[in-house]
Amino acid sequence: MFGCHSAGPDSVGPNVGDQPLEGPSPLGPHMAFGPAERGPPRPSSKIAPLCAAGYTLVNDYNNSMFSFMNLPRSCTALVSALALGCSGSAPSTEANLGAQMDAYLSDLNFIALPRPSGSAHWQKTQDFCVEKLEQLGFAVSRQDYGTGVNVIALKAGRGNPAEQVLISAHYDSTENCPGADDNASGTAGVLEIARILAPLSFERTLVVALWDEEERDLIGSRAYAEAAKNRGDKIVVSIVLEMIGAKDSAPNTQKLPAGFGTLFPDVEAEVRAGEFRADFLANVFNSSAKEVGGVIDRHAENLGLPVLSVAVPPELQSSPYAADLRRSDHSAFWDAGFPAIMLTDTSEFRYPFYHCRGGADAVARLDHSFSLSVIGSVAQALTEVLRRVDSAGD
Repeated sequence: MFGCHSAGPDSVGPNVGDQPLEGPSPLGPHMAFGPAERGPPRPSSKIAPLCAAGYTLVNDYNNSMFSFMNLPRSCTALVSALALGCSGSAPSTEANLGAQMDAYLSDLNFIALPRPSGSAHWQKTQDFCVEKLEQLGFAVSRQDYGTGVNVIALKAGRGNPAEQVLISAHYDSTENCPGADDNASGTAGVLEIARILAPLSFERTLVVALWDEEERDLIGSRAYAEAAKNRGDKIVVSIVLEMIGAKDSAPNTQKLPAGFGTLFPDVEAEVRAGEFRADFLANVFNSSAKEVGGVIDRHAENLGLPVLSVAVPPELQSSPYAADLRRSDHSAFWDAGFPAIMLTDTSEFRYPFYHCRGGADAVARLDHSFSLSVIGSVAQALTEVLRRVDSAGD
């Protein structure tokens, strides 16, 4: 299940119907990384002690009050990126915290217009991504593979630069569809993760990629994965964000592909035990990416984000019986022999506006707090997998 570029077989489970998904307005969501206790506004001078104590600082976008989550000290890497003050890289103020929170929505709203490959807004989105990543200090290039263009940005590792960790999403959409969830949410999410990680230093090389022509059978990611295989690239893992904006906590809002329970009975049982609530992130990975998949699960749990893990064994990676598990750019890396992960809200199995079939795939239909929880979880996991290097230059 759970992908973008083509529809899967008939689904089973409760009928979602064509009801619009409930979610916060794009003009004023409560943008926290999970359950938090509100506190009064705190002066900037108190931010550093809170970071040192192992608290995560987030901003309540609606009223500019601070919220705090008592989380493990592993969260401090994310704090330093959000506040740009915990690691001493820049002063921390209420204003720049609010700007960090607003960045995702700003990017999402810009990207979410029809942008099929070769169109005017496709070019604007491509240029937008290049400019954003260059401003963050990445070494950016455009991979023109003939029929389309991938955006590739590098942050070289300090200790073991030959080992690469990829975070990516596709930036194209289908014709005449704004593609807010598919996949402006993933593209904006990757840009926000790049912002979070940019001030930090790592042993391994970070590769940020925006794929073209996913909607045309993964042409862009296949071109990159095949070239990487031919070059002998050492890809530790390739993580793909594929639709991260749809959530519904009501019972009977999540569906599963036909036959899914036969292949993955434990996963199906977990969804059933949750009363088919569409409130989780699906974490789909091949066997060689199992360890990193577990890292993502752990950090998501720390942030209160439910995750449903689907470990795909080698015999099912190319099986037509598990075709819905291949429906995004991660499968291009599976086919090239690399560890790869798809993180997704499960597409049309919870979201009736996939490819604008039941109405516009619009920003107003998405749950931005859910998206930011995904972004926070992935950013923390990447910090661990990339092996952060603490130095005076961070």
